[in-house]
Amino acid sequence: SILVGLLKETGKMKSLKKIPLADLKGLRATIEYGSRVRHPCILPVEDTFIENNVVYVQSPFMMGGSMHR
Repeated sequence: SILVGLLKETGKMKSLKKIPLADLKGLRATIEYGSRVRHPCILPVEDTFIENNVVYVQSPFMMGGSMHR
């Protein structure tokens, strides 16, 4: 699932994609494509963190479109 949040430090909106830690294939694809590929339709990965066996992948927030595969 996708969450949208506001960073307190900068006031910028961010997208957080939640991926279960057990979904290694989905996790790898999301991080690899977002880190390596430069394309206007693919959001870059800015940060990742883990909480309660869920990986959160942070990207810039963009209106419209979809972050689902």
